[in-house]
Amino acid sequence: AAVHTISGYSAHAGQEDLLNFVQGMKAKPSEIRIVHGDDDAKKALKQALRELLGEGVGLSIP
Repeated sequence: AAVHTISGYSAHAGQEDLLNFVQGMKAKPSEIRIVHGDDDAKKALKQALRELLGEGVGLSIP
């Protein structure tokens, strides 16, 4: 197995920090799965990511 380190990411980040993290990525992800937080917070993050990234990114809340 390979181990990858992601600098600048925190599991305790708020919505604004997460949006800034994604916005700062050189290559935008093709898919994001939102798996942590309460339902309202996950839905709000999904909407904010949709506004930031557009329709070309798969966003899901499994």
